[in-house]
Amino acid sequence: MCRVLVVEDEGLIRMTILDALEDAGFDVIEAASADEAMNILNKRADRVDGDAAHENDFRDAGQKRADAEIEVTGNDKSDQKIHFLFTDIQMPGTLSGIDLAHAMAKRFPDAGIIVASGRLAAADVDLPPQAEFHSKPYSLKMIVDRLNAMSNK
Repeated sequence: MCRVLVVEDEGLIRMTILDALEDAGFDVIEAASADEAMNILNKRADRVDGDAAHENDFRDAGQKRADAEIEVTGNDKSDQKIHFLFTDIQMPGTLSGIDLAHAMAKRFPDAGIIVASGRLAAADVDLPPQAEFHSKPYSLKMIVDRLNAMSNK
């Protein structure tokens, strides 16, 4: 089963995405900000860099939220591989979804990345090569279809 890290600060939007992805058969981990998501990524044992040197790149921002505040859907999945990132761009905190996408691409080069925004256009953002940009409002079916297509590569 493929696992998706969903990062969205709007609770209702995040829950809608979570439901759609779970209904489509994905395992989902959620975060309400890029800082919270970075904290989740910093705990991963399967990242490519494998050492703590890169962890400090974003550690200060990620540590602003206490570990107890991290909400993970279901059981702790910190030892399980994350296959995809689906993130909003503009969220509260010190990191943006763009920062998160670049960190994900660096640490997990095989991961699929989808970045969404209702305020910015694709031409306005510098994304990693494997990342896709989608404007809000987006179709949940289209997001599920894109993740399914990425998982078949």
